[in-house]
Amino acid sequence: MTARRKPLRRGERAARVEGLTSDAWYTLFSISPSERLRLAQRRRRIWAEPLLRHGFSRADALALLERRDRWTRAEEANGRTPHIAEQLRELARWSGAPIPEDDLVARLDATLLKAKLTLAPGAAPAVRSMDDAGIPLAIVSNVLNESGHAARTILERMGLLVRFRAVVLSCEHPFAKPAAGPFVLAARFLGLPPGRIAHVGDLGYDLLGARRAGMHAWWYVGLRRWNRYLPGQVAPGSVRSSETIAAWSEIPRRFGLALRSRA
Repeated sequence: MTARRKPLRRGERAARVEGLTSDAWYTLFSISPSERLRLAQRRRRIWAEPLLRHGFSRADALALLERRDRWTRAEEANGRTPHIAEQLRELARWSGAPIPEDDLVARLDATLLKAKLTLAPGAAPAVRSMDDAGIPLAIVSNVLNESGHAARTILERMGLLVRFRAVVLSCEHPFAKPAAGPFVLAARFLGLPPGRIAHVGDLGYDLLGARRAGMHAWWYVGLRRWNRYLPGQVAPGSVRSSETIAAWSEIPRRFGLALRSRA
């Protein structure tokens, strides 16, 4: 999934990159396939319990949840991720089973916050170096299965939240990657035109959305062994080598910085 690049005219130079936006999952941090499976199973149980209490068989409850998954994936492909309250309304409309929102959100958040997540190698020192140098940073992430509070809590626990001037989460806005909207909003928060910002992310939605917004798009491949089962993979031949990031340590150097470790 790629967006066509506008070629430079003769004598025209590419705009200098002065800011960075980053994806979260499988770019800043990852989850192992086994832990991801456990998390998915816990989430599925939380969603299924109200349906089972309402009298649905397990097979029928799972069929309704599969329908929800197909619907949310289709919505995301069109540039929006339904927040949990909207998912609950649709599920209630299909099933006739009311599901208390506050309890479900709290349980989904708690389940995520118990999961074992791992920072991408080199991400923390790279982010610190760029922030200390005054390079404006923002997160642009699609969030479908938890609240914005939980997503920010993860970043805070990793010691990174304070380093980002803005955190744009799809669950808090009417748009999501691959739409341009999240990137345009992040650029406004950073106070830079999109053409002077690079976005680093692991999937096609990251590259497509960033290019639609007029940003530079950098494909991060440092965690590909963990994300290879996700939809939206990037065809390697569709991305130039100069747009590929193998390690976070490369990113500060693209801003002319020497990577510093914590003193």
